[in-house]
Amino acid sequence: MVEGKAGPDKSSRLDVVFNGKPGDRKLEKRVRKVLNVTAQGEGKELKRVTVILTDDLNLLELNRLYLQDDAPTDVLSFDLSDDAREGIEGDIYVSLDRAAAQAQALGYSTESEVMRLVLHGFLHLCGYDHADDQALKEMIDRGEQYLIGDEDEIVGN
Repeated sequence: MVEGKAGPDKSSRLDVVFNGKPGDRKLEKRVRKVLNVTAQGEGKELKRVTVILTDDLNLLELNRLYLQDDAPTDVLSFDLSDDAREGIEGDIYVSLDRAAAQAQALGYSTESEVMRLVLHGFLHLCGYDHADDQALKEMIDRGEQYLIGDEDEIVGN
C-alpha cells in the first residue's frame, strides 16, 4: 500500500495493482504523481483510490456485469465515495491489452497511453462525464493539461 499524498492526512491511500501482483515501480510512481497533481488541480482530496492494471477479459467482464455492455473497453472507473465532498474514493480499471493496441495506433508508448487512461478514469471520479462527443473532447483536453512532452512530464494546472 502506498500513501496517496504527502501531508498530515495519513488516511489517504493510492494503490496500484498489476493483475493482483506488484508491477513496474516507475509506472506506479508516475500514476501516484499524476493522480495527486490532478486531485490538487481539480481541488479534490484524494481519499482512497485503487488503480488496477489488468487485461481485456477482466474489463469485458466488468463492463457486462456493471454496465450491461457486451463490448471491450479501455478504462472503467467506479466511484465508491459516500459523499464526493469528503474526498475521492474509487477504483480505476485499465486494460493493458487495449492500452498497448491504442498506443500503437496513436503512436504513443504503452506507458503514455496507460497514463492517459488512468487520468481519464480519475477525471470520472472527479465528476467529469462525456455524454456526447463535445463533452468527451473537453474531458480529454482537461486530462491533457496534466500531461505534456514526450515522456508525459506531469504538470500542474
